[in-house]
Amino acid sequence: MGTTVHPPQTVTNLGCFPSDAHKITYIAVLAILVIRGWIMPLPSGFALDETGTYYIISGSWAQYLDRMALSIQSPLYTALLWLVFHVFHLAGASEWALRLPSVLSMAVSAVFVFFIARRLIDASAGILATLLFVSMPEVIRLACEARPYATCIALALASVWFFLRWLEHRTALPGILCGFTLALTLYGHPLFGVLGLIYAVLLVQLCWKGDGPPLRQILLAAGVSACLTLPILPYYLNAARQARVYSFALTPGFGDLLLLNPYGGLVGALLLAGAVTCLSGRSIRVVRFGTHPLTMRLLLYWMVVPVLALFIVAKLSPAKVFVPYYYSLYLPAVAIFFGLICRNIDSAGSRLLIVSGAALMMVLNAWSTTLWPSASHWSNWRKITETLKSQGYPPGTPVFVETGFIEANTLNRLTDPKYVAFILSPIYTYPVPGKVVALPYSADPRFESYMNDALDVVRPTENQFYVIGSTWPSWFQKRLGNAWKIETLPNTIVRFTHP
Repeated sequence: MGTTVHPPQTVTNLGCFPSDAHKITYIAVLAILVIRGWIMPLPSGFALDETGTYYIISGSWAQYLDRMALSIQSPLYTALLWLVFHVFHLAGASEWALRLPSVLSMAVSAVFVFFIARRLIDASAGILATLLFVSMPEVIRLACEARPYATCIALALASVWFFLRWLEHRTALPGILCGFTLALTLYGHPLFGVLGLIYAVLLVQLCWKGDGPPLRQILLAAGVSACLTLPILPYYLNAARQARVYSFALTPGFGDLLLLNPYGGLVGALLLAGAVTCLSGRSIRVVRFGTHPLTMRLLLYWMVVPVLALFIVAKLSPAKVFVPYYYSLYLPAVAIFFGLICRNIDSAGSRLLIVSGAALMMVLNAWSTTLWPSASHWSNWRKITETLKSQGYPPGTPVFVETGFIEANTLNRLTDPKYVAFILSPIYTYPVPGKVVALPYSADPRFESYMNDALDVVRPTENQFYVIGSTWPSWFQKRLGNAWKIETLPNTIVRFTHP
C-alpha cells in the first residue's frame, strides 16, 4: 500500500522554481491574489446571511442557544465565532473582525491544498493548484464572508489529509484523526458529511482489491466519527423535518447539473492565459505526466459526488439543497485537478506563467475593476441602512423591511416576536429609526391578513413611509392607489409620500 500515495516530497528537490525569479513571481502573484481577493473586501457591509450570523452570536451564551433554535445554523462555526466575539469584546458590527476567521480558515485550506496535491502528484502541481484555488471566484467569496463554509472546507481538507496518510501508513492513528476531523466537518455543516460517502466508496474499492486498511481500523475510524456526531444529530434531524420550510432554491434541472460549476470560467481563463503565453514567444510543450490510479479516482469522486448527491436529494425530496455553497466541498478537488492538467506542460516557467495569468484574470472577474470590492454580492445592508438614514425622516415613520430570510415565508413565524427578531437581523445589525415592520418572503395571498394588519401602522396622520425590498412596493402601490407618490431611492428603497 506504500505505493498508493506518493511519499512527501519537498519543493526544492523537484525544481518547482527553476530560478529565484520564478519564486519571487509566484510569491508576488499569490500576495496580490490574497490582498485583492480576500483582504480588501473585508470592511464592506454585511450581506443578509452575515447579519443573521451577527444576530446569533452577539448576545449572551443563553441568548446564543435560544437564537440557534430559531434557524438552522452551523453549531461549530457560530460557537467559535461567539467565543471570538466575546473574548475580544467586539463592539457593534465589526465586519472585518467577524470575517477574519473565514480568511484564516481559507488560508489553512490553501496550505492543505498544496500538501494534498504534493502527496497525490508532486510539489510542482501543488504550487499550481494552490494558486488556482486561491483565485477561484467561489473561494474568494467564501473567504471573505462571515459564514461557515471556509471553516468547513478547511476541516474537510484536514480530514482528506489524514485519510491519505492512513492509506499510506495503514496505522490506526491517522484513521482515527480522519474520523475525528470528519465529525468536526459535520458540526460545521451537515451537507459536508458527503465526504464520508467518498471515503466509503474508495475504501470498498481498495478493500475489494485487498489493498485497503485493516477492517478493524476502518470500524474504529467510523466509530469515532459516529460517536462524536451523535450529540448533534437531533438538531440536524429537526432541520430535516422542516426541509420544506427552509428550502429557498428551486428544484434543479439537468442543465443546472452541468452549468452550476466553476469549470467553464477556469478553463476559459487557462486557455486565454495560454494564448497570451504563446503570443509572448514562449513555447508550450505538453508531456504525459503519470499519476497513480488512486489520484484520479479520488479527484473524480471528490469533484462529482458532492454535486451529484445534493442534486439527487434536491430532485427527489422537499430539501432543495442544490446550492453552490452547499457543495463547495468540491472546490479544492477542482483546483488540484486543474493543477494536475497544467503540470503536464513541460516548462516550469510556462506553466507558472499560464496559471498566474489565469489566476489574475479570475480575481478580476470576481471583483471587476472596483477599487474596494464589496463582499456583499446580493445586498449590502450597511449601504441600505445608510441610504435610509440619510433621508432624515421623523423617528415614528413606518419602515417596511423585506429582508429575504426564508423564515419570513411562514405566517406563524412572522407573528412570533422571537422569529421576527431574527428575520430583522439586518436592522438589528445596522439599526435605523422608525417603526420597523417585517415583510413576508413573497407577495403571496396567504399573507393578505398579515399585510392588512401591517398597514395599520400607516395612520391617517402619516405623510410618508418607506419600503425596503423589490417585491412589495407594487403591492403597496395597488393597495393605496394613486393618492401616494412613489419615489425610488438607491439600494432597493422606495419612499411613499402623501401630499
